[in-house]
Amino acid sequence: MGIFDLFRRKQQPLLDVFQPSLNPGEVRAAVPGFAKNVMHAVHRFAVQFYRDIHSHDSDGFPAVREELCYLLFFSTDRRIRELYGPDLAEEAINAVRSALTRELSAADSGFSATAFWQVYTERVAAYSAGDGMPLPREKMVVAFNANLLARLHDWGKLVAFHGAAIAAEALTFLEGEHAGSTAQDR
Repeated sequence: MGIFDLFRRKQQPLLDVFQPSLNPGEVRAAVPGFAKNVMHAVHRFAVQFYRDIHSHDSDGFPAVREELCYLLFFSTDRRIRELYGPDLAEEAINAVRSALTRELSAADSGFSATAFWQVYTERVAAYSAGDGMPLPREKMVVAFNANLLARLHDWGKLVAFHGAAIAAEALTFLEGEHAGSTAQDR
């Protein structure tokens, strides 16, 4: 966090756009703006990660961006399923997925949607407990960091430290301060 971040007005979590009181049309209308905001956040946090590790080697940037997308999409999926009935939740999640695919394709001409979403299914397993229940935020950060380390193995401790910090900050930006933690954690 930079010095100017201290003086900014506290921003609402991105997921606050989805409220239980929204009707299906309002949920559909919220998706494109939400996806665009998520991609801005992903880019911001990926750049921040590179600043934090003081690296000018941008070869790993797509991996950082993708891992952040997986983490934030998983959290979004989980929240939408908590807020809405199965039909509306599935429709909203598919719409977010399509919008994120368009955003990622626009950001990277070499983007492969098929490969990206196949890897995402692997990340779901990492972000879910053995019984299929989502993990608390802290454990999601650990899973994110393990995936990032596997992809950026050359930087070891630097990636481990800053990866966990970026994942926690990105989840807070998406969900808010206490969302995703268990009642025992609060």
